[in-house]
Amino acid sequence: MSTSVPKSASAVISKSAGSNGIFRLRLRRWIWANTVIAGLLVCGSCAADEKSDEKKVSEADAAMIMEIEINRPENAGRGYRRPYVAAWLIDKDGFPVRTLALWVQKTPPGPRWIPDLRQWNRDDKMRQLVDDTNLVDAVSGPTKSAGKYKVLWDGKDDLGQPLKEGKYTLQVEAAREHGTYQIIRESVELTSKPFEKTLEGNVEIKSVAVNFKGLSAAKADAK
Repeated sequence: MSTSVPKSASAVISKSAGSNGIFRLRLRRWIWANTVIAGLLVCGSCAADEKSDEKKVSEADAAMIMEIEINRPENAGRGYRRPYVAAWLIDKDGFPVRTLALWVQKTPPGPRWIPDLRQWNRDDKMRQLVDDTNLVDAVSGPTKSAGKYKVLWDGKDDLGQPLKEGKYTLQVEAAREHGTYQIIRESVELTSKPFEKTLEGNVEIKSVAVNFKGLSAAKADAK
């Protein structure tokens, strides 16, 4: 991190060249103090970014709880970059009905790599033919380091309508700079009947655990 020195401080240094470095010492303290403050501000913004991906539905009310475990390959090295990750549902006709998770960097230069999520990007362009909502702005959260993360789904589609019961495909995609591209696909039948399953992982996504508790609309119809 570089810190610019104001002209006034530079003038003080030039005038104090023969005064045993007193002003130089004061200037070093000034630079150190401002560097620490700037660092705290940066760390604070990072923490706020992590908290921005808040759950909008409680586990008790969720139709599905999905736990995605991000892996850090052993050969990743010091240049490791967090992967971009997308998880979404498509219907039996291949149309995307709900983006469940989208972990990307929204600030420049991050958006230029969102198309590396190839399948999600193609599917989202199809969705935008009927709905022009920008999901990157609406639902995305920050990229994640290695670990387990819960994704809660309320049983609704991207338009906020209850999803109809039927056959769908759950897709979890990952793309990492200087890393690999991976995608997991799993056919699921979403009705009032709950189920649990663990999807086989890969080098980027270690595992995906799905706890489907049933569609509330389907449950209401079954009563």
